[in-house]
Amino acid sequence: MTRTPEGSQVAPTVQVRPHRHGAEFVPGDAGDSSAEDRKFELAVELSRALAEAKLGSGESLREALYLGRHISLWDVVTTVMVLYRFPLPFVPIENGTAWMRRLASRLRPYQGLAARFRDFVTSDRRRTDVGCAEWPEGPRTVVVTCFTKSFYHQVLQPVADSIARRHLAKVVVVHGGDLAGARDHAGPVIFHSLWNHWTAEVDQAQRNMQRSLRRLRRELLDRSQFNSLMDGVRSHVGDISVKGELQWLFWREFVRLAPQIAVAEHIVFRHRPALIISADDADQRCRIYSLLARAAGVPTLLVQQGLSFKDYPEWRFLSHDKVAAMGESSRADMKAQGVDPDRIVVTGHPGFDNLVSAEPDVRIRVRKELGIAENERIVLFASQPSYVGAFDQPSRRTEMIKGVVKVVGSLKDVKLVVKPHPGETRRELVTLIGNKQHVVLADGAASIAPLIKTCDVFVTFFSTTALQALYAGKPVITIDIPGSGGGRLYTDSQATWVARSAEELMAHITNLLSAQRAEHLKTKEEARCRFLQEMVHHPDGKATDWVVRLIAGLLGSETVS
Repeated sequence: MTRTPEGSQVAPTVQVRPHRHGAEFVPGDAGDSSAEDRKFELAVELSRALAEAKLGSGESLREALYLGRHISLWDVVTTVMVLYRFPLPFVPIENGTAWMRRLASRLRPYQGLAARFRDFVTSDRRRTDVGCAEWPEGPRTVVVTCFTKSFYHQVLQPVADSIARRHLAKVVVVHGGDLAGARDHAGPVIFHSLWNHWTAEVDQAQRNMQRSLRRLRRELLDRSQFNSLMDGVRSHVGDISVKGELQWLFWREFVRLAPQIAVAEHIVFRHRPALIISADDADQRCRIYSLLARAAGVPTLLVQQGLSFKDYPEWRFLSHDKVAAMGESSRADMKAQGVDPDRIVVTGHPGFDNLVSAEPDVRIRVRKELGIAENERIVLFASQPSYVGAFDQPSRRTEMIKGVVKVVGSLKDVKLVVKPHPGETRRELVTLIGNKQHVVLADGAASIAPLIKTCDVFVTFFSTTALQALYAGKPVITIDIPGSGGGRLYTDSQATWVARSAEELMAHITNLLSAQRAEHLKTKEEARCRFLQEMVHHPDGKATDWVVRLIAGLLGSETVS
């Protein structure tokens, strides 16, 4: 591995770096993909074609975006673009809506500028280097990168706590500022905002990157250069337009990420952690650390946080060395996307462990926090946003959410607790649901585990949270209105009750709140146990122990106390 001397200056000039430090492209088998899933295969091909497209300098776009040490900005953003942005040109257009797509494409760069202004207004500009003085002494420090609050509380917190409690290593959680409150209950775990590592060298490095980005943006978006580049891209994926997406990347996303790359270089190369752990390989901010770690020879571990699907290309560009997978089903999906089986270790999901732990006062506490009386039953609904590939039409999601609200509203002494997805906005759900007395909107960033333990019935579309509810022994209803799209995982498992209409939803909830509840639960018990065994390893509440054993091996420890 190439090692860079600690404290060395980042060169402002663009150089061609070795390809081995990038996230590798793993070709999938497009032949057995359905027509609906073809948009993701085309998105992968589009990403690869753009990465390899030649600029006037003779470099590829990916090579030109090597602005720091050993990683390309293209590798940083490729997964999130393939999942959420590049499929859009390949989604069939409904009659009369082509103008909307053209308008959205033209507005995309200006959305980038608006987001850049919002970043300037809302970002934490209190940049200091106090984190360097507070960095733990000794060679054995584990860095946990987490920039989504719910992922820390629901996945990484039990792992971080266990590492520190067992004295395997010092633990530093690197975050973007939104985990500051977690330190109050962190015990031996240390929390560092990435902006607490802002040294003079970091500042100079990001200035160099920004200058290089401006120069590259002018070159790439020159009319003749861009047309030439797109001619080669269209030969692979057809006549599409992605100029708006590239402008958005250069006007907002790359500008936002450059300072974070400079900080990450400092943390990885100066402080030299023994291991880096994350829960989201698609998050650009986490990928910065895993890609840099590969260049520095620092091992990395991804703790799987959500469901996987064979044809959803989240594993095509895996940047971590090892994956702590939820279960054998996830392992099979990763292998199907080309991940080396030696990189996958089945551990279960550490965030599920507390679903089976004893908390005698949890029901009383949750009801008090939500203002729900003891005599009122609780239906917990885990909502989901309208991402690409999630719903065939956004209107179907709206229809189903309104249907849940209406059905529960017709039942006596039943409260509907809505748990927003981290990717949803509270304002959108409030507008959608309205001011209903029987609805309580929970905190989207808080852990869902206490709500699951307290509820009587759990309802969702196809969220990972349904798996959590099954793990906790709760009856789960999945909504699958015809034409809505979404995954078939739960429907095919036969472990949940499936509602394909408002009438079926009403019937399922009524039965599961009735005096015959126990009899209804028995009808699903065999399928539930079989499904959990396949999806989450051994559902015994000991996944954190399995993950920590894996971490101990990566750190070179023979035993775990």
